[in-house]
Amino acid sequence: MLMLAVLRTCDFCVTPDAAKHWCARCRKVRYCDAACQRAHWNRKTDPHKGHCHRAPEASQQEAGGASTSA
Repeated sequence: MLMLAVLRTCDFCVTPDAAKHWCARCRKVRYCDAACQRAHWNRKTDPHKGHCHRAPEASQQEAGGASTSA
């Protein structure tokens, strides 16, 4: 049970078993809500913006979608 709480811990406020939403861009960090995600994105020390990269599968899907629409 402890492991589940650790996996669902918000990466910004560190509230255990509260993070139900993933970063939509990289899918590597979890947040309680949009407020925590915005605060982490623009935090002065180690902001998520500095190391967030689009997940490879999302990039490939977008590239594939762009080439079929042209």
